[in-house]
Amino acid sequence: MNTASVPPLHDIDLKHWRLFKAVVECGGLSAAEEATGMGISAISRQLSDLESRFGSQLCHRGRSGFQLTEEGQVAYTAVLRLLDSIDEFRDTLASSKAEVKGDLSLWLIDHCAFTPSNPIATALQHFRRDYPLVNLSIGVAPPDAVERAVAEKKAGVGVTICKSDLPSLSYQVIGSEASALYCGRDHEAFGKSAAEARRIVEQTAHYVRRGYLVQDTAPASFLQNANTLAHHVEGTVQLLLSGGFVGIVPDHIAQPWVDRGALFRLPLQEFIVERPVFAIVREPQGSSRTAGLMLEAIVRSFREAAA
Repeated sequence: MNTASVPPLHDIDLKHWRLFKAVVECGGLSAAEEATGMGISAISRQLSDLESRFGSQLCHRGRSGFQLTEEGQVAYTAVLRLLDSIDEFRDTLASSKAEVKGDLSLWLIDHCAFTPSNPIATALQHFRRDYPLVNLSIGVAPPDAVERAVAEKKAGVGVTICKSDLPSLSYQVIGSEASALYCGRDHEAFGKSAAEARRIVEQTAHYVRRGYLVQDTAPASFLQNANTLAHHVEGTVQLLLSGGFVGIVPDHIAQPWVDRGALFRLPLQEFIVERPVFAIVREPQGSSRTAGLMLEAIVRSFREAAA
């Protein structure tokens, strides 16, 4: 794309570029319908208008699926920088008026109501009360995807159990998540003692690997023979309920099923793990004012819940 041929940027172009960003992050036109509130034909028409105006094909779309072109990838990266700059501009002006405005995307891991007090909901309540002019969007994804979303500027703030120590990110421990090994009611190990459960698990259990973690912490012997993979906690739970598998699930997610007699927490200490929960933002120089304020609200709510 020759910069000399790129026309001046107008308001309508910003609208189209925001749509382009949404389509990329949703993974295609159909998936973007709900996120944008537009029909697929309207999305396609606006993308075509954008490509025509800027003289470049940004993506391949059709029966073969959605894929960015080389110029589309360059454009997407540039759009992220552009929208970040707009948010920074808004922050600067809002600061001079003691107002907080702009857009903020918060990404959370699945089932993030870690305690009955639900500090995430409390943080959102306080943030909306204090900063009503911020346009807030919420995303839910597996732990590793939340971390990537913040690193790739798809999200301003993330809450996750994944910590890859990416140099562009700042991690703050806000709580913890306890997990254990569970099985379903129809599994042979259901209700068994520790000794009997260990024998069954070691000899016959089919373990569900957790594809949403950078590294599954289960014993190596389990991982070597495990041929079933779940990319979400919900997937693990459904496999356990089928009666043919064992898998590690956070206690707060498993408890309602335990109360119904559908899941059993195997009494095996080696599988009981407590992982830290992190609130993550980009390093201060890359983080917006709104992201910093949301981080403060989340940290404060978790501290109050733990008090």
